[in-house]
Amino acid sequence: MKTLAARSISIPAANQLPGTATDITRLLPGFPTQEAAEFRADVLITPQRFPLNPTRRLVVLVPDGSLDENALVHKIWRLASISSLQVLFLGLSPDQENAPYTRRRLALFAVAINQGQVRARSSVVTEGNWNQAVKKVLHAGDLVVCMNSHIVPRLGIGRWKLGEALATDFDVPVYLLGGLQVGRSPQFLQQARSVAAWGLSIAILLAFGGLQIWLSQNANEQLSVLLICLSIVAEGITLFKLIEWIG
Repeated sequence: MKTLAARSISIPAANQLPGTATDITRLLPGFPTQEAAEFRADVLITPQRFPLNPTRRLVVLVPDGSLDENALVHKIWRLASISSLQVLFLGLSPDQENAPYTRRRLALFAVAINQGQVRARSSVVTEGNWNQAVKKVLHAGDLVVCMNSHIVPRLGIGRWKLGEALATDFDVPVYLLGGLQVGRSPQFLQQARSVAAWGLSIAILLAFGGLQIWLSQNANEQLSVLLICLSIVAEGITLFKLIEWIG
């Protein structure tokens, strides 16, 4: 695990740098700084001028892309259980049609770790962006948890890691989970398929149109009419199959 502020180091060597292990254990009193192999790929971002108080709740930002859900649930349960923390799984679903799926998904995460002294619930914001979603739920004593590979657009000039952007915007500690790759979201894949389908549709229309012009100019009249009719049927079938693929 690494702590990012004025310094960047790895755990379990945290005790070799003054203050580093102290910062971690202030936030997560039960964090095992001496034997933290399972947290080695994680990153902790701490504000440079901010009192680090014990965490009371983990606010876990769950992207809508594919990921190893079992690994996520296990890591969150470990982080929460070692310090007896509450957990909020937070999702963002600007697309109203996908909001029910996101709610069910996060509710299952909450049920999976809601045991012992760990209490978990879920919430889905259906408008705005991640900054606005976090602003609605963030309280004193919260530790924001993100996937280290969760990338988002920022200010229209590039793409940032979500956790680093939130740490900058809110001046709060952020815990980045390493080793969890975030895949493309269902919305992105659907949009990509739609764009590809439109491109293929135009290419099909141009190709069949060119073929029909060539037939009308190079075949005898009766044969050209027959071939053009067959090409129109083939064109319609191809476009129909393409529409089925989009749907």
